[in-house]
Amino acid sequence: MSITSKMDFHGNRVVEIEAVTTPTLRKGNPWGLTTKHTLRKVARISAMVGPEGLYQWLVNIARTLEGSPVDATGEVAEFHALPANWGKYVRRVDGTSLPYVTHNGNEYLPVSVIRSVDYEYRTVDGEPVAKETVAEWLPERKEGSRQELPIHRVVRWRKYRLDNIASVKIGGELCEGLAKDTMRRLLEGETSVVN
Repeated sequence: MSITSKMDFHGNRVVEIEAVTTPTLRKGNPWGLTTKHTLRKVARISAMVGPEGLYQWLVNIARTLEGSPVDATGEVAEFHALPANWGKYVRRVDGTSLPYVTHNGNEYLPVSVIRSVDYEYRTVDGEPVAKETVAEWLPERKEGSRQELPIHRVVRWRKYRLDNIASVKIGGELCEGLAKDTMRRLLEGETSVVN
């Protein structure tokens, strides 16, 4: 069963995702260009996925829980998300959205990261790279910059390209993704060219 067919549900779901991605690095890093290089991140996360509007809903929950920021009447100010920088939600015939988006011919799964279960870095030939070594080359993230802080429960929003996902576990059911073999090769240290 493909990930997109598994994602044909209404409402929000907590999922576990395993993915292999190419992290953005600062210039001068030892692995190549900023986005086209030989370093990969293998990550396992717990996340929430859902249809269009999930991000705005989660930010409003965070604001309500914190009681901040407040508007002129003393009520918690409602958050209205700006349009996404890129990606368009896939729609069903009835007009409701599926939990994934398309952009430039690719499909992506927007997620709210609940927690990072584990992650590691490897070169494309499977050699492990220490997290500390990579950390100095990662650009600074501005988490929640569009969420009109000050809230402490910042919604960490990511979009995973579907062909970078090795597996998705929804409600105890595991669905293998296109990156399953890539992840296996990296973790077993096989020499191979990875997308």
